[in-house]
Amino acid sequence: MVKNFNHGNWKKEKGLTVVEIMVSLAIIVIVSLAVLSIALFSTRTQSNTNVKQRFSRMVNDVAMMYQSYENDDFELAFNKYTGQTIEYGVDTIYYFDSSFNFSEETGSRYYLNCDFDTNTLNVSACYKDNTVIHERSVAK
Repeated sequence: MVKNFNHGNWKKEKGLTVVEIMVSLAIIVIVSLAVLSIALFSTRTQSNTNVKQRFSRMVNDVAMMYQSYENDDFELAFNKYTGQTIEYGVDTIYYFDSSFNFSEETGSRYYLNCDFDTNTLNVSACYKDNTVIHERSVAK
């Protein structure tokens, strides 16, 4: 025999229709994508914050050393702070890998530029694409 459809009353029918399943899946996908994008944004923001904090501290420390020390004393203080050599009055660039270790130019992700002018030091930390992370200029 033919099934009786309850005269158009769908609420009494059992089970879900294909449309209801598709709508619920679409909602689940939209919510999942929103949560994923928030998680990725949060991770990226945290990473950028760590980079900015590290290089801001380094730029400010080098600037303070320049104001506090003269010639050989500045070179010695810089060497003790970074483990790298610098010649007072000579422009120098230091490269860093993704773990913030000093490295050669190839494969570097960040760099620190120490630009000496007459009685002035311009220190800037940048990404490899020359986007400035933090910079500071100090004079004696």
